[in-house]
Amino acid sequence: MRRRKMALRRRIRMLIVALILVVVGILIVPISRFRVAAGEKNHSRIEYRTYVVQRGDTLWGLADSYMGENFDNHQDYIEEVMRANGMDRAFVYAGQLLIIPYEADMVNSTQIAAANE
Repeated sequence: MRRRKMALRRRIRMLIVALILVVVGILIVPISRFRVAAGEKNHSRIEYRTYVVQRGDTLWGLADSYMGENFDNHQDYIEEVMRANGMDRAFVYAGQLLIIPYEADMVNSTQIAAANE
């Protein structure tokens, strides 16, 4: 009886570890896919950062600041931001956390940090 309980506990632990690995994989794969998809368009390196939306921010304004040469126009950039964040409308609100693409050569991390303050 005791062996059965230990075996059952071991199976439960293994199941929990497997579920955690699946969840981590689900969270990592989409971000990797976005980097590859954006990198195929141009040879410039695209990276993704988080951005906290400030009062008065718009996706068009973010495109002005971060889109670089990898996107043909503002609409392409906005569509990528919406896709990266699972958005179905081009509406943002203050305090919202977004994943935004930017050209690594164009914007350094201090400019991103300053924009978030």
